[in-house]
Amino acid sequence: MRGGRAAFVGASLGIWLCAVPTGCAPRPAPSEAPAISGASGPPPPTAGLPIPSFAGLVWAPPSLTAGDLEELAAALRGDPGVEVVLGPSLSGREQAIAAALARLGASPRSLRQGGLEEVIGATGAPLRALPPSSTGRPRFDASALQSMRPTGAARLYVEDAALDPGGWRSLPAYTVGSCEEALVALAAGQERSLAMLAPFLDHADAALSAAFQGQLAARLPGLTAGLAGFSRPLPRTEFTDDAGFLRHQCGHRYWRLARQFEECLTGERCARTPQIFLIDGARVGAVEGDLFIDQDCPGRVGFDAVAAFREIGREAAHVALEGLSAEWSVLADRLGLITEVAAALEDLCAPRRRRFSDEAIAGLQARFAGLGAALGSADLGLREGAWVIEDGLFHVPGLGPARQLARFAAGKGSPNSELRVGARRLRAEGLRAARCVGEAEGLPLALALYDAAGAPRFLGFLFAEELVCGELGPR
Repeated sequence: MRGGRAAFVGASLGIWLCAVPTGCAPRPAPSEAPAISGASGPPPPTAGLPIPSFAGLVWAPPSLTAGDLEELAAALRGDPGVEVVLGPSLSGREQAIAAALARLGASPRSLRQGGLEEVIGATGAPLRALPPSSTGRPRFDASALQSMRPTGAARLYVEDAALDPGGWRSLPAYTVGSCEEALVALAAGQERSLAMLAPFLDHADAALSAAFQGQLAARLPGLTAGLAGFSRPLPRTEFTDDAGFLRHQCGHRYWRLARQFEECLTGERCARTPQIFLIDGARVGAVEGDLFIDQDCPGRVGFDAVAAFREIGREAAHVALEGLSAEWSVLADRLGLITEVAAALEDLCAPRRRRFSDEAIAGLQARFAGLGAALGSADLGLREGAWVIEDGLFHVPGLGPARQLARFAAGKGSPNSELRVGARRLRAEGLRAARCVGEAEGLPLALALYDAAGAPRFLGFLFAEELVCGELGPR
């Protein structure tokens, strides 16, 4: 990604006006601004963004898992029948658990109430983790369990785990499902698209820089003329009252601000030069730096220098944007909206305790594939879309907060508009489709299996929703 111009990330309306109108420098009309010299930019695009197809990708929102059901199923299949002892918190769920165990290959011969304290005491068994299974799910050492007297039948204990919450949370987190294919495809599409758009973005930034320097050259002398008396910082002892000292402090900060803008007239791009950012669409913005200026300074000094310099940036944006290609602007805005898609996908793919049906996962995959088709659409029509001068703030990864000067507003019916809505729907659909959502801090169920001779065969843990979740069955 070039210079922080675009990032996976995942505005207020109206034009900013001077806070103290009488102190604002005259605002030249766009026609009075200097013309931008140089090439008119790259030839118009003939295709949409080079986004790979998202159809057919295999991905699913990851869910947290506490244990290995395959290992439990393998242990249960060794016995024709098993006695199931359920902890008191599972009262009323006997049939659901019996059905879940049957789907794992077990044949419960009886169910009764009880608890693991029958064999390991109230404090529970020592927790010793083993290397994860071949499926990447956690396993635990059954030898931590005590042996019990022979019972003549295998016995499976299921109840709330008696674990130290801090100790449990300190263990590595494991998940089922992955969004890697979707995220890789999205990143690849962004990288290719940035390479395609690079000539246009460079041209647009050059146009913005030229317009900005022209506006500065015309207006900076008038803005700085009244600040010469504030160039040297003075101590409080030089003033008869606090009001005079505070006015001088504001004026000196204004003078320092003007000096920063003078550096932009050297011919080199400076930090305050407006440029295009592809974050939540296409925006023109400028990083304003960390020079603190009190909000009361306009009243103390008699004019608002901050507002005046922002107005210069907005006017430069107005001049430069008028000459930009409509088709390239549409594509730049479309690529900037990839951050909306990425933010929705990353939120959907944050590991959580939950379940999804196969139909729900297929629906999410189809909606994501539709977003990919919109990103790569060859529809470059402007419709009602246009660059709009609009104030605001946004965050640039690696640079910090930036002042928005303008943004591209896509017209109704544009794939760009559909992208923004579609990204929000992807996130919302993922929230609606999640089943059996559990508390992130909650402890799992403990499952301990003994053979007929009373020897421990299996110790594992499962979040409740992994074992029983409506008609979904064990995961």
